[in-house]
Amino acid sequence: MVMDQSSLLLYAIPFFFTGIFIEYLFSRRKELPLYSSADFWSNMRVALFSALMRSVIFSFYLFLYYQAYEHLMPVREALLGYSSVSFTYYWLFVGVLLDDFAFYWFHRLSHQIRLLWACHVVHHSSDHYNLSVGLRNSGFSVFYEPLFYLLLPVLGFHPIVVLGCRSVNAIYQFFCHTQVKTPWDRLEPFLITPKLHAVHHGQNDACIDKNYAGIFCFYDQIFGTYQPSELRETIRYGVTNPPPSRGVVDVNLHEWRQMGQDVGEQLSWKTKLAVLYNGPGWKPEPVVQIKEERRAEVSLLSI
Repeated sequence: MVMDQSSLLLYAIPFFFTGIFIEYLFSRRKELPLYSSADFWSNMRVALFSALMRSVIFSFYLFLYYQAYEHLMPVREALLGYSSVSFTYYWLFVGVLLDDFAFYWFHRLSHQIRLLWACHVVHHSSDHYNLSVGLRNSGFSVFYEPLFYLLLPVLGFHPIVVLGCRSVNAIYQFFCHTQVKTPWDRLEPFLITPKLHAVHHGQNDACIDKNYAGIFCFYDQIFGTYQPSELRETIRYGVTNPPPSRGVVDVNLHEWRQMGQDVGEQLSWKTKLAVLYNGPGWKPEPVVQIKEERRAEVSLLSI
């Protein structure tokens, strides 16, 4: 059972592409502008790059999970009264809950810290919203994302179970990336649905910083980031500063370039760092204004 969990994501790949194909046929039949050829192939290239990067870093984090799981057994025994979590369905469900809690904070901070947003923006930079966008992920977020799930092996969940919980979350999220209406949307008060996640992908003011959870929307309700799907305006997908092309390099690096330019324009290390840790919408004082204020201060001192 444990090894089956670790392979869930691999088993799901044929279902991913089957879902994309069915959604594409449905959009053609209903004459809905859900897909464009250029955007679809861009998503596939970006997904391939992300998969390659994940394969490079995966072994390191799996090793880290094993170290936390094994070496903290005496600590858990002393403080919590158990050395490891059992492989029961009850604990697997708890693992999925904790995994989604970790995902919520990974996701939220990836939107609210520009250094992390430079990675995560890849997933949001498509101006379409369909199942293929569910595969469009950054090739660089893999360097920090697994750190958020270190919580689970620290608490005694076997690393393979952690991978299984991650797979469940990823599979669930993939199928949320659709505009096709389904009975699933009726579960909105309890679960993240396609309509709720569509809000998250919008660049409308009502959509910004909303609906971060992967499966259970009560995390958004608890932490004040919940936005019901019924909006008065049509959702506009994509980002306000899109990449200059659909190529893998531009999609993955365009925000890094802009961020580097913004850092270089700042005169102090304090504001340089502020560009990195504040949100993507944060703007420092204009450089020209700062220079004029400094000239004024120098003039006053010379009087």
